[in-house]
Amino acid sequence: MDPVPSEQPITIRVAVSSYLALSGIWVIFFIWYLFLSWKNPSKGLEGGAAIAGSVTLMWWCWLFGFKITITKSLLEYRDGFFNTSKIPLSEIGQLKTATIEWNVLGRKIRVPRLIVISRVGNVRICINHKLFGMSQIQKIYQAIAM
Repeated sequence: MDPVPSEQPITIRVAVSSYLALSGIWVIFFIWYLFLSWKNPSKGLEGGAAIAGSVTLMWWCWLFGFKITITKSLLEYRDGFFNTSKIPLSEIGQLKTATIEWNVLGRKIRVPRLIVISRVGNVRICINHKLFGMSQIQKIYQAIAM
């Protein structure tokens, strides 16, 4: 079976578990504040619902931005801020799992990334693969192996 059909591109979206992990508590707060404001309309709890709903919406918009598309000849990655990076499949030399480090409040946080390296040796794309399902990431490896 051909992992990348010639007519249909493969589109990989963020896993539902990522939505639950990053925004689940805010959805619970939103529902709780809605319930409390319904039970006690004079207490002014609608503001809590508005804040929790806004944070939930921001998480969902950010997560919705992530997308990986694999066509017969191209790998395209769109990050959470809707920035798109593309590389032809024929130019990909290797895929490598690595970590990048961020300094947050004086501590180093290691964040895993899937690095797409061109045949020349240049890093072309850094994919935040933790948000996607592992079975979905395997489709990238299958497409590159062709």
